[in-house]
Amino acid sequence: MSVPKSRRGESPAEYLDLAREIFALTYRRARILPKSYTFYFSLPLYNAAREAYRRVKTANLVYIDEKAPEEIRRRNIQRRKELFEDAQGYYSSMLDVLDLAYMDVNRDKLPSSVLKEWVSMITNELDQISKIKRSDKGR
Repeated sequence: MSVPKSRRGESPAEYLDLAREIFALTYRRARILPKSYTFYFSLPLYNAAREAYRRVKTANLVYIDEKAPEEIRRRNIQRRKELFEDAQGYYSSMLDVLDLAYMDVNRDKLPSSVLKEWVSMITNELDQISKIKRSDKGR
């Protein structure tokens, strides 16, 4: 049975879709940047987006079984937390590189509207990961 739009809330796994969207946007935009910026902006952005997406997906696969022995459950919670923290680090790195790129790259290649969307997506993802970590901490 489907839920009416008016009653829908934020999906618990929305952060996975957002991570994929950030990765796809980064891939498309990194190819457009001038070749002279490849090693300074394009590659760092692409690599960070790829690694963050990979870690978010891997963290989502870590199953925390409430019935498992305490040691295993704690290890899984810690592993999941570390993966999410790594992803947050990569996203923070992307924000730093985007800040530098905004100062240096021609506005035709990196319009401020695209940059605002990019930064908004990343900060939204960082917020969602923080919520997940808080939720996991309560387990």
